[in-house]
Amino acid sequence: MEEIIIELLKNWGLYELLVPYKDEIVTGIKGALTSGLPFLGKKFYDEYQKKQSLARFDFCETPERLAHLKYYVPTRYQQIPPSKHESGEINKQFKGVTPVPLIPYLLKEGFDHQINSDRFSLILADSGMGKTTFMINLYMSYISQWAWWKRPYHIKLMAAREFDEKFKKIKEEEHEKTIVLIDALDEDQKAVENFEERVDYMVEKTKDCVEVIFTCRTQFYSKFDSEIYNLKLYRKTGGGKAYTMPILYLSPFSEKDVALFLRKKFGYFPTEKKNKAQEIARNNRLLMARPLLLSYVEDLVESTKSFEFSFEVYEVMISKWIGREEFRKDQPDQENFRKELRSSSEMLAWKMFQEKKMQFSNVEIETFAADTNKVLQAFEFKGRSLLTRNTDGKQELWKFAHKSIMEYFIALKAFESGTYEDEDFAGMDQALLFLKEMYWTKKKSTWDKIPKAQQQEVLKAVPLRFLRLDISAKALLSISQEYAAGKKIIGELVWLDEDTYAEMILVKGGKFQMGYDSKRDGEYADYLERSKPLHEVELDDFWIGKTQVTQKQWQAIMGNNPSKFKGDNLPVEQVSWDDIKEYLKKLNEKMTASGGRGGFSLPSEAQWEYVARGGQQSKGYKYAGSNNLDEVAWYSSNSGNKTHEVGTKNANELGIYDMSGNVWEWCADGYDKDFYASAEASLKNPINNRAKNAVVLRGGSWYGGNDNCRLAYRVNLIPTYGSDNSGFRLCVGL
Repeated sequence: MEEIIIELLKNWGLYELLVPYKDEIVTGIKGALTSGLPFLGKKFYDEYQKKQSLARFDFCETPERLAHLKYYVPTRYQQIPPSKHESGEINKQFKGVTPVPLIPYLLKEGFDHQINSDRFSLILADSGMGKTTFMINLYMSYISQWAWWKRPYHIKLMAAREFDEKFKKIKEEEHEKTIVLIDALDEDQKAVENFEERVDYMVEKTKDCVEVIFTCRTQFYSKFDSEIYNLKLYRKTGGGKAYTMPILYLSPFSEKDVALFLRKKFGYFPTEKKNKAQEIARNNRLLMARPLLLSYVEDLVESTKSFEFSFEVYEVMISKWIGREEFRKDQPDQENFRKELRSSSEMLAWKMFQEKKMQFSNVEIETFAADTNKVLQAFEFKGRSLLTRNTDGKQELWKFAHKSIMEYFIALKAFESGTYEDEDFAGMDQALLFLKEMYWTKKKSTWDKIPKAQQQEVLKAVPLRFLRLDISAKALLSISQEYAAGKKIIGELVWLDEDTYAEMILVKGGKFQMGYDSKRDGEYADYLERSKPLHEVELDDFWIGKTQVTQKQWQAIMGNNPSKFKGDNLPVEQVSWDDIKEYLKKLNEKMTASGGRGGFSLPSEAQWEYVARGGQQSKGYKYAGSNNLDEVAWYSSNSGNKTHEVGTKNANELGIYDMSGNVWEWCADGYDKDFYASAEASLKNPINNRAKNAVVLRGGSWYGGNDNCRLAYRVNLIPTYGSDNSGFRLCVGL
């Protein structure tokens, strides 16, 4: 008894700590066990039995087998392959999949032939899903049952590659009293060469055993879509029907499973290590659903790296995974095998990305392996790589064990090239996120200036093209806020100060009919007389502001805000044409002084109308972007007698906002009611420089009615006058 107690204390890691009190503790425990404490006695007995049983079999090394037990999270199974509903690929028929605890099922029903007449079962799972851990815990759960009548049979656990050697040691007369657990068919060379032939051989050898359970990687099983495996072994009763082997799939870890593992690994109470482990698990749920990879979380916790970005975790995890495969090869091939497996995985992911495929056929995979590998054979590339097998009902299809692993490799290659944009990653959100993280590691000092609470928002929102620029944290926050508000940046940015920019849209030039057209612009009114005659105008390419100039953009250059209605993103108003000329002068000086380009101006009246009508993409609307004014403009009927933030109504055909309504927009042209009839009006890139005592404004405002917002409508003001319903937008030639 004393020997058992001391051994248990050692196994629990308490012996060294309690050595000074050994005699008292042993005496106390012996007394408790002999004074009628059956629960405590059972606990000690169970632990002792487990340790003794583990010591008697040589299935794996002692530290490894103890880890399989100590950190075990109950295995669950399902009858639908997890690859069918992973990574957002859930089909309606799979939504109801509810994983079931596997070991309780086997102990209660699977080994009871009055309930279950099948003698053989095949457990399938991808690499790292815990097949061996399940087998060890099934073995231990069976032999550790307290009630002796619940364990009437012997149970033997062996690796498939050792089957021939170990099974023959079981006496033939003991077969009918023995349960056999055969682990890792995929690591048995004979099964790799001919799966069905090897299974049939093992089934024939074990046909008299009580129960036989096989485990195997999913990709090695040739009849992937079947729910049962028909054996070439026939029953002695029941008409001599063939035995079948049900197929069960191990389920990935749920979030509760991950939490249980971390609690077993790091204890019940919050510690620095446990908190770090939980954060890593939260940020990498897709990987942590795989028990093998979750088991490496301690390596991440012990590392001095902060693992601030998820791609860093993937790098460690994938390296560990590939390392695990490496040690399945004999020396001296391991190093070459590891390098080849890694590079082949990257190349395959990139090939799938370029061909816009998520999976390859068996022929495509074998061709790829033959063309790219010098070390790996085709069967090794399929069986030892990060791939798993799927099917479309007609043929075998191969894909990465998890889409996020493929996306990690894609991000690596894209980062090396440095030429890809967000639009290239449609359906590859995780790859895009990884790629952005990789860019942020090059801008770490900028990243650290972004408040932690906003870092994830910035990471997701800011497009790649801005991460390649040398711009400030404040600027990146501004960009992310635009995207968070649903406003995509489609043009080029002009930085007015550290965190203020104007977005400029490239407008392709062309010809259009300028002025009033009754078919296009609606009924005639006297005020449209000044918009006649209709005449053809041709323009070169130019850039124009996506929105009216805001108060924030004005202040960035002028240092003041003359507006009546205050707000950073409201259009600046109460600015005269002369005020705007001063603004443009300072803006151009600032741009050229910082090494940028100047040339900013007001749009000409022809440029303004061409853009307002939609340029080459025009659909002939009466207003800028619609025939329904409420969709595109703030005007007297909906404005509430005030300006509104720019870009809050719909854009026009070119993605440009507020060219109808909000505030009137000053143009570069002097006003002359007869200019349209002059020869100058039909020149290329026309502008009226003849008259400056009055200047043209276009577009209507919050104060005016719907007629003011018609695209043919023109008004004028003296250049020194600014009102609370007039503003402007920027323009620059190429």
